[in-house]
Amino acid sequence: MPGAISGPTNACAFIGTLDDATYTIRKVNNAASYIWSVPAGATITSHPGGAGVNDTIVTVSYSGAFVSGTAISVQASGCVPSTARNLTILRVLPSTPGLISGSTNVCPYMISAQNPTGIPVTYTIRKVNNATSYVWTAPANSSITAHPGGAGVNDTIVEVTFTAAFTGGTITVSSANACGNSVSARSLALTRLTPGAPSVIDIIQTNVCPTREFTYSLAGLPSNATSVLWTVPPVATLVSGQGTASITVSYPATAVAGNVTATPYNNCANSTTRSTAIKLPACPPGFAGRSSVTEPSAQQATANKLSVTISPNPSSSYFKVQVVSPVTEKMTVRILDMQGRELKRMTMQPFEKANIGQELKAGSYILEITQGNLKTTEKLLKY
Repeated sequence: MPGAISGPTNACAFIGTLDDATYTIRKVNNAASYIWSVPAGATITSHPGGAGVNDTIVTVSYSGAFVSGTAISVQASGCVPSTARNLTILRVLPSTPGLISGSTNVCPYMISAQNPTGIPVTYTIRKVNNATSYVWTAPANSSITAHPGGAGVNDTIVEVTFTAAFTGGTITVSSANACGNSVSARSLALTRLTPGAPSVIDIIQTNVCPTREFTYSLAGLPSNATSVLWTVPPVATLVSGQGTASITVSYPATAVAGNVTATPYNNCANSTTRSTAIKLPACPPGFAGRSSVTEPSAQQATANKLSVTISPNPSSSYFKVQVVSPVTEKMTVRILDMQGRELKRMTMQPFEKANIGQELKAGSYILEITQGNLKTTEKLLKY
């Protein structure tokens, strides 16, 4: 009796192809020849070893009529044939594909006014045992626009484009061979996700009167948002940052009232709007294009001025202030915030040096010095 037959046991890899399966046995003692037989739907196409004692190799082709579970057999022949050695051949469907990798939120990629051609989204799977090809299906209002891996056994990557009408669905893939598709398909649910709500708007002043500048920032781009739409009061100028999580806004020296708003959005929808109220007074007269202003009496208008020295400025700790005046009376020194609210008041003598502002937080402030009819203002910057 011949030993075990070596060769493929899954006919599906050969059905419908020009490839033949090869089966072999070892030579048997006292055998003068061998008798090979194949089931219906299979055909022996050659005996590469030749006839007689060397007939230990056959090639077999399979047709779609082959029935799973039937066997190839071989007998050793001498005075009488030996018992047959059998090898059961099956029709084995490919396994169900593994997980599909790719974005489940298609909003950033859909065709829109901002992106008229859309951005193809890539979906991939790993190769599947016994598969010779794959069957991909895209959801409604989308289309498979490319197979980067090519056809057949390498078709494990697709690119999908989504139209503006897409509302949700699933992308599916089955593995296939000549015997049929996998018993079940693998699917991935796709959806449209609206942007998350914006964080509180953080405000930092970066320049003072007469051209005031502020930055307005969210903690970051909200989830699922592709950009942020900002609005500013009509008299303001949005200098930079539209569409991002942070903008720079410039205000004139006049009084300003209104709101700065931030609305995250993507190709699918807008989020809720975050708003912060803006109420800026007009800049003090001392900031109307000059570094300091004096308000002397008519007789002193050309002779009397206050000269202020501040160092360092900007400062991370305190400011060393000295005021030179043509008169000797005491001076009133006030520190104001940028809205004109008084934070600190003190008195100084002309030519006196004083350290001020140690307790101030980072930001911009106004230093106002008054001596009789004389007054000047300076900007302090703490970091």
